[in-house]
Amino acid sequence: MLGAAAAAGFAALLTTGTAKAATAGTRTAPPDPAEAPAEEPAEEPAEEPAEDPEAHADDPAEDPAAAADDLVEEPAAPLDDPDRIHRATRTGRAPVPPGVYSISKPREHLLTLEGHRDPVVVLPPTGTPGAQEWRVQTLPNGNVTLRNLRENAYAGFDGDPAPNKPIFGRPTPTEWVLRQSAEPFAFHIVAPGGPVDGVEFALDLSLLAIFPPRTALRRYEPRDQRQAWRFEPHE
Repeated sequence: MLGAAAAAGFAALLTTGTAKAATAGTRTAPPDPAEAPAEEPAEEPAEEPAEDPEAHADDPAEDPAAAADDLVEEPAAPLDDPDRIHRATRTGRAPVPPGVYSISKPREHLLTLEGHRDPVVVLPPTGTPGAQEWRVQTLPNGNVTLRNLRENAYAGFDGDPAPNKPIFGRPTPTEWVLRQSAEPFAFHIVAPGGPVDGVEFALDLSLLAIFPPRTALRRYEPRDQRQAWRFEPHE
């Protein structure tokens, strides 16, 4: 009786050990390091090339003050404004701002050009568009040129200034100096480069007694108001 019970217990113990051994045999083995996939190295960011300090060595440095001056436009002032005339004299600029003007003697006799190379004459209003309109352009040295709008020619003369030299329409610019007269809006139109032998010459009426009255260089008389020209701006 006792021997049968011992045999049954031994059989149960044997069955339990076999099950444990099977379980142990099916346990997952740890991964082999040699079979693990290789880890890809992290991509390093591309290094930007260093900027060559000499690449912009020739570039002019921008002056903030100069840039600001370019954006500021000086408001127009009346032609007879003493402060504007003083500033123009001090800076070498012409006292008449650039623009289109009629240029006249008393009694509305206007500086006129009727042909490209014709004499510059003085006439009452003709009604011909541009024939009595002149564009005043200021040069860097403060002198001006007078260009007729209709003929696209300049009021000027040939050669050096001389007394009674006639004024014609010219294809190339002639420089003039504008000098304030005793009256507002009126200026002497003086040939630059003088005085020569103590004499300067200004644009004035010719001594020729013909019609229409022509213009010529005459001795500059700063106190003679009749020699001055009135500049009337056009829109």
